Amino acid sequence: MSFNDFALTHFADYSLNIVELASKILDFYNKEKIVRIICRLFDRLKDDKECLDHLGMVNALNIMLKL
Repeated sequence: MSFNDFALTHFADYSLNIVELASKILDFYNKEKIVRIICRLFDRLKDDKECLDHLGMVNALNIMLKL
């Protein structure tokens, strides 16, 4: 979903809280498949400026360092 350009607008929308929910899931679950999917999502979202701001707000870097 994050690789489609039309979906980036949904990830950048602060009212939907998609990035925040994904970071909470990553913080709670340690299954390898979930970790890989959300890490790929964060990797794709870091290229977009609005999504990068949202990743910074949810402290995605600290969550990734805990892994």
